[in-house]
Amino acid sequence: MIGVVKNTLWKSLGDIFCPHYCCNCGAFGGIICRKCKNYIVENVPEMCIECGEALENVSCGCSGMFDWVWYLGFRDEAVGLIAEEYKFSSIRAIGTELAEMLARVIPSDAEMTVVPVPTALKHIRERGLDHSLIVAKHLARTKGWKVERIVGRAKDSVQTGKGRRTRESQAREAFCLRGEVDVSKNYLVLDDIYTTGASVRTVAGLLRDAGARKVYLAVIARSR
Repeated sequence: MIGVVKNTLWKSLGDIFCPHYCCNCGAFGGIICRKCKNYIVENVPEMCIECGEALENVSCGCSGMFDWVWYLGFRDEAVGLIAEEYKFSSIRAIGTELAEMLARVIPSDAEMTVVPVPTALKHIRERGLDHSLIVAKHLARTKGWKVERIVGRAKDSVQTGKGRRTRESQAREAFCLRGEVDVSKNYLVLDDIYTTGASVRTVAGLLRDAGARKVYLAVIARSR
């Protein structure tokens, strides 16, 4: 890991309106500096998001719900700490930078329809933004893809701090399909942090049950 997210992100009131310091290493020059972005992208883990097996080991069988999975790193490393800063500081610029890093690791050879995991309304009200939607829109714009919010919230449950069994139970009740699935499209489910995977698997399951043949996953970071 090349840096630690600073407890005090902004060095002055002016930085709120014109940020110039890297939120990871503190270097002057951008909300996430080029050095930090390059390091994260060049050191993306090449292992299964669930069991940690090397990606070339297709026998692990974990990702049956997804045709492929991309993530930038671990929650306790630089990218995970940046993602946490983004969620709780409501700084939109961090979301666009995270989206650009995801765009660099996801191949462009297949057109995707991005489906963000819907954020709990409670969190949107508290933070003043829908952090997953911002990343989804910027990723789609960077790639020339589209965002479709065909999965919505049926229940406003919060997963933070819950155990695996509770998360899975809540996820099954939390999401519902609110649009039509086109069987000819490649769907990319997008979320910020992968903890147990309950939310993303539920969203993918809704797409699969509605006829989706190709479902992929992109997250910013995973818990170990």
